[in-house]
Amino acid sequence: MSEEVKWKVYENTPKGEFVDRYRKDMHEILHRSLPLLQPFELEEGINYSINKSFRNPKVVIDNNYTKRKAEIDLLDLANQLLEGKYIMTTSGVLFQKHGMVKNPFYNFIQYLVDKRDEAKNKMKQYDKGTEEWNKYNLQQLNYKVSCNALYGCAGNWSSVFYNLFLATAVTGQGRGCISASITMFEGFLANNVKFHNLNEVHTFMNNICQDQKKPEMHKFYDYDYLDRNVTIEEAFLKIIYNCDWPFSDLAKKQIWNYMNNLSQRELNVIYYKNNLYEFCKNKRVMDLIMTILTKLNSPFLDPNKPNKEVKPELELLKDLLFEYVYYRHLWIDKLDRVYTMMRDVVLITDTDSCIVSLDEWYKFVKQYTIGVPMTIKYTYEEMMEHQNRVILEMKKAERINEYDFYNDKLVEAKRLKYPTVIIEEDNLRYSIINIMSYVVSQLILDYMVLFSENYNTYAPNRECLLIMKNEFLFKSMLITSGKKNYTSLQLIQEGRLVPEAKQFDIKGMPIDKVGIPESAAQRLKNILEYNILRTDFVDQVDIIKSLAALEKEIYMSLANGDKTYYKPARIKSMGYYDNPFIIQGVKASIAYNEIKSKDEEAIDLNERNTVLIIKVVLDKKNADKIAKDFPEHYVRLSKLLERKEFKNGLTSIAIPFNAPIPKWVVPFIDYTTIIQDNIKVFPVEELGISRENNAKVTHSNIVTF
Repeated sequence: MSEEVKWKVYENTPKGEFVDRYRKDMHEILHRSLPLLQPFELEEGINYSINKSFRNPKVVIDNNYTKRKAEIDLLDLANQLLEGKYIMTTSGVLFQKHGMVKNPFYNFIQYLVDKRDEAKNKMKQYDKGTEEWNKYNLQQLNYKVSCNALYGCAGNWSSVFYNLFLATAVTGQGRGCISASITMFEGFLANNVKFHNLNEVHTFMNNICQDQKKPEMHKFYDYDYLDRNVTIEEAFLKIIYNCDWPFSDLAKKQIWNYMNNLSQRELNVIYYKNNLYEFCKNKRVMDLIMTILTKLNSPFLDPNKPNKEVKPELELLKDLLFEYVYYRHLWIDKLDRVYTMMRDVVLITDTDSCIVSLDEWYKFVKQYTIGVPMTIKYTYEEMMEHQNRVILEMKKAERINEYDFYNDKLVEAKRLKYPTVIIEEDNLRYSIINIMSYVVSQLILDYMVLFSENYNTYAPNRECLLIMKNEFLFKSMLITSGKKNYTSLQLIQEGRLVPEAKQFDIKGMPIDKVGIPESAAQRLKNILEYNILRTDFVDQVDIIKSLAALEKEIYMSLANGDKTYYKPARIKSMGYYDNPFIIQGVKASIAYNEIKSKDEEAIDLNERNTVLIIKVVLDKKNADKIAKDFPEHYVRLSKLLERKEFKNGLTSIAIPFNAPIPKWVVPFIDYTTIIQDNIKVFPVEELGISRENNAKVTHSNIVTF
């Protein structure tokens, strides 16, 4: 192409920060991938590509406060955003920069947040479960609910704070924030953020190469901490391993050519980025980790407040991982990724939190600690004292019932209570895990700053308000298919050991909800806690025995006229409902009042009542079961079944809450349904146990493993 045509193409190319950044990145990538081309040839190709593909449509900015709209070129808007003139959100809503206009809504939220922090700080001064702890925990939860309610007001059209754009922006930005956190954790801890195309590979490598020009990303010399230099082949295979699209030989050749034009330092860092365990295998790095563990005078329990004796070493480890392993760049498609990626370490995510597994890290470091003397390990005398306490606990084993499938009966068994003392592995485990918890906590704070910078909410003179800190350390967790639906053992909460009686915690599971009889719920919780969470091996047969034993006990309880396993229900006055016969509790109460004798207590349907719902199988075919023993009840029952509302029979009968089970009801009790209502909330499928839908009895429909 002649000089005249080249200049003409350049003149027609769009200008501004947006295009300049694109041109700079493309020039760097192409220069390394195609080293034989001259700089002016690369520039010529880039300009041609921009002119061919670039579109600059008009966009409309809608200010729904002032009710004004403005039209602007997309490129002009992009340049202004890159220059930091406006705050942008993942949903496309724009805001003025902080401090430019008064914002009472923000000030009110900040007030509630500050009051919540004040209550939480007081709460932390007491042990979990104490009266004072419960008091301040309730206070901080109330402030949290009030703060969340303000967000609800922004999305409620009847509220004075209503603004649909604001509600959309908050939701979108929250999703963007937590999605960014997930990709950071998955990348740093598991190298699990895959490349979907060649462009992502080049962007990843180019970002790393550009970072090496920044002083804060190049503070260490490789020969001080790396055992050796990595080869081009190792770095190449590491990148290829992370690709999850059907790349061609041409794509592999481009990646290889790019790497052949990298310095040794760039190859080393590309290899170790998101490659945590390979980096920590370097002798000097592992020696640093072992130094931290051996210098600890007491267990490292709070990653937010590290032990003073190891603070310098922790900072050094954090800085090393920051430079070599931590990838300080956002993934542009982070929202889509978190919905489709198979996660390795992020177990559960909520609106503002992630539960991350550090089990792999613990196992990795633990193998290097075998035989190494440490203060945080117990002495021989202390271990013997612990052993004696465990023996004492075994003698105090709790007596429970198990089900004998062969003889079809309940048999007495023993269940060991969980030892209340901390064993040697606990102190070491807490310390190993919290070393990485400290590092990750510091890195995620930096990642939130990066997130804020990308959306123009960060200002050097004010603290970043996106703060993620470590709160819990869990021993074990059972995750179900339901959203926010899990149970766990909490060992540490914000640096304080959780008492054994308060460790078991349930979030969102049906077992913990209203409507499940307390006796059944407690039995199922015990199975969850002792047969699953407090054991290293989950025995499916043992779980089935425990569930079958509970089923047998429920059956015997029902047959003996006990009310323990019936569900309570609240009903309003009959006149409250437009069609009372579609309300189970009301229809069941009407049936009871019609069938009962005069000396049995009635249910007053003119006021609110709490009743017990008894599931029954009762229709014209089996109504004569009580004809001999209860002839008067049978006559009234027969008349009831002639009414159109009851012509299809009854599936439930209500009785007054404090009344005994009427004997005329017992022949119709639906044992199977009542047992299943009590047992079905237990998450057997998540334990690899299958149910068959149409089984007649509950325990026999657990068929496969």
